[in-house]
Amino acid sequence: MSHYEVDIRDLAGIRACTETNGFCLVRNVFSADEMQQLKAGMQLVDVAYGGDTPDIMSCPSLNWLITDDRVLSVAHALLGEELVYYPESNVNFEVEAGAATLRPYNYLHCDALGMPEDLTQFWRSARDEIYRGYRFGLYFQDYGVHSGGLKVGIGTHKGDPDSSLRNGGIDEHNGVFVDIEPGLRAKFPAARMPLYDVPARPGDLVVWNLRTIHSAGFRVLKSHPEISLHPRVEDELFAKRPDTLRPYAVPRLALFFDLAAPTQDIDLYIKARTRTVGLDSKSSLEHQRYDDIKISEKLKRHGISPRYDYLLVYQIMRLTDEPAESVIRRTLDLADRHYEFSEFFPLFNRKEYDAARGPNDWRAFEVVVDGVCKHSAVLRRDTPR
Repeated sequence: MSHYEVDIRDLAGIRACTETNGFCLVRNVFSADEMQQLKAGMQLVDVAYGGDTPDIMSCPSLNWLITDDRVLSVAHALLGEELVYYPESNVNFEVEAGAATLRPYNYLHCDALGMPEDLTQFWRSARDEIYRGYRFGLYFQDYGVHSGGLKVGIGTHKGDPDSSLRNGGIDEHNGVFVDIEPGLRAKFPAARMPLYDVPARPGDLVVWNLRTIHSAGFRVLKSHPEISLHPRVEDELFAKRPDTLRPYAVPRLALFFDLAAPTQDIDLYIKARTRTVGLDSKSSLEHQRYDDIKISEKLKRHGISPRYDYLLVYQIMRLTDEPAESVIRRTLDLADRHYEFSEFFPLFNRKEYDAARGPNDWRAFEVVVDGVCKHSAVLRRDTPR
């Protein structure tokens, strides 16, 4: 195994690898039967929702994954005893090669937004502290022999993401020579960071920090699979000489979800991510039901606290007429259970809400509506903070 790969039984090694490099490939976590069970669950979800898949905890055939003891052991090793769930998850399922397979998001990017002065800025720490949120991924194809997997920037969970991503992460002053086939040497632009194509196999668990710069759908040279190229270079090479690259594994099948700690950086991240929720949001939000009491109790039994920001914003931002009683009830229930980890950018005024709740539930509902609308306006930069 490479020094980026750790056995599931070595929790200390997983933490050391992840905190040093920003990611870890945890080998042989799930059996072939379990992967087949998950694949069947993904197909059920795809049929049930017609592609508008909700978060994984809202999917009965898949939600066991997040509370699996092996997943939680890794999460606790990285984050401590208290965990947070929010609906940043994704089910990539295609019967045949489609957009998820052929047009993955192969742009280097960093997910960790949110600072106390501006939710749209990348998170930074003067002491280069470890960001307290991680993404977990399972891949159903062998990316040790195929193109199409996760590319990461080694060590980019620390430092300045703006600097690393300048000019799209291309180092315009340097290049690298590669023999792409016998007799054909080419010079490619270098990346601003050391890159690594994660050779995940079915059954592995890939974990990366939300600050780690990454992209999807890497392409690998047949002649030098150990070399990780910048995604722009891969695209150009694929356009000109696709025969020099390993083919994609088709179709793309993968599962992703986040787990985090209840800290200020994650509070800001969750609030920043609600910018994606609005009138134009995917209909998958309509199917999110992780606020169901049975699901929320299941999460809490496993030491996981759910955050309901996304659902609250969606409930409010889709209002166009007089709200139905069911909408008001659900909004109040979500607001009752909503709690935040910092005082910055509150979703609504908790003191006003608590004072109105019970004596005047309509007023309590108005407090939530007013707060969410102001919050969304700040994120859209329609109004100052």
